[in-house]
Amino acid sequence: MWRHGDRSPTKTWPKDAVKESDWIWGGGGLGQLSPRGMRQHLNLGMKLRNRYIDSNGTFPGFLPPSYRSDKMYIRSTDINRTLISAYSNMIGMYGQSNYGNQAQVDYPVTDGWPSGFVPVPIHTVDDDTDYMLNTDVYCPLRDKWWDAAKKSAEVQSFTNSPNVSQMLKNIANWTGLVNPQIEDFGTVSVGLSIEKIYFPERVYNYSWYSDAVFNQIDAMNDQVDLYQNGVFGKSK
Repeated sequence: MWRHGDRSPTKTWPKDAVKESDWIWGGGGLGQLSPRGMRQHLNLGMKLRNRYIDSNGTFPGFLPPSYRSDKMYIRSTDINRTLISAYSNMIGMYGQSNYGNQAQVDYPVTDGWPSGFVPVPIHTVDDDTDYMLNTDVYCPLRDKWWDAAKKSAEVQSFTNSPNVSQMLKNIANWTGLVNPQIEDFGTVSVGLSIEKIYFPERVYNYSWYSDAVFNQIDAMNDQVDLYQNGVFGKSK
C-alpha cells in the first residue's frame, strides 16, 4: 500500500499569491500529480520490483516477473493523482524494456508503442462510496466522534491556548480565511510546504512568512492530526 506522489495543493486561501491557474503540472489545477510525483512512483515501483521480484531481493519471487492478471489486482482511489501514481508505480515494476517482457505477448510491436511497456490495469470505485481507501469518505459516526472530541477538555485546552488562538487570528488576517478552525492548519501548512518547492519567491515575499512561523503552523497541524486519528494525551 502506498500514497500518491508529489502534487499541487488540494486547497488554497483567498489571499494566496499562488493561484489555481499557476499549477500547470500534471494536467493543471489543484490536487494534481506533478512530474516529480510521477518520478517518485516510478522509482518506488523499481524498488518494489527489486524487493519482491528480483532474485537478489529480500523476498525473491513473491510477485511474478511479468504482469499476470490472475496474480495481481491493483486498486486505487478514484482521484487523478492516485490513479496516475499507481500507473507510474506499475511502469517502474513492470514497464521497463529490460524486464524480460515478451513482445506480442505482453505488449504490441508497432510504431508509437514504447519499447517493452506493459499496461497494467488500475481498478477503482466511485470516491463517494469508497469505504476501503478513501479516508475522507462521508461517515456520520466519524463526524459525530470528531465533534465530541473537539468538545473534550484536551482539545478545548489546545484550541484555547494562547499560541493556538493567536495563530488562528493571524491566519485569518494573513490568508483571508473567514473564522478559521484548527482543521485549517492543514490547509495552510500543506499548501505552504508545496508552494515552497514550486514558488519559493512568492512564499518568502509574504510579509508575515518565516520558516519559524511555518514550523509553528505545521506543529499545530500535526497535533490536530493526532486528535483526528484518536490519539490523545500525546504532544507532537
